[in-house]
Amino acid sequence: MSGLHPVRSLLVALFVVSVLGFGSPVVAQVDGNDAENDVFDANETESTIDAIRYQLWGIAGITGALLVVYIWHTDPARRQRVADRRRSERERAAATALEDMFVLPGEIDDEQSAATRAEAADSSTELEPD
Repeated sequence: MSGLHPVRSLLVALFVVSVLGFGSPVVAQVDGNDAENDVFDANETESTIDAIRYQLWGIAGITGALLVVYIWHTDPARRQRVADRRRSERERAAATALEDMFVLPGEIDDEQSAATRAEAADSSTELEPD
């Protein structure tokens, strides 16, 4: 579960930045006295609409990317492969750690026969007193 925490934090941070990072596209500038004298400017309105449209496309793109990452991260087949790989790594590490601590039964026989041969060789080279 510890590997999931950084990914989840990153996804939440990206979501917050995508939603709150875009400022309001237009700040309302309504004055009671000057409201009647303002002339409708089509170019300014069009640029404002374009800015809003680009911001919405950006939010949609970031949300889509986050959705793809979420689906990839929570895919059951991928999660099973990750769990199997982590388990085999833990088992391999445990076997490596225990390798020096224990002697396998097959190795005991090999060591005993080697020790017996060494004793036999030592006893044959020693001269017995008469």
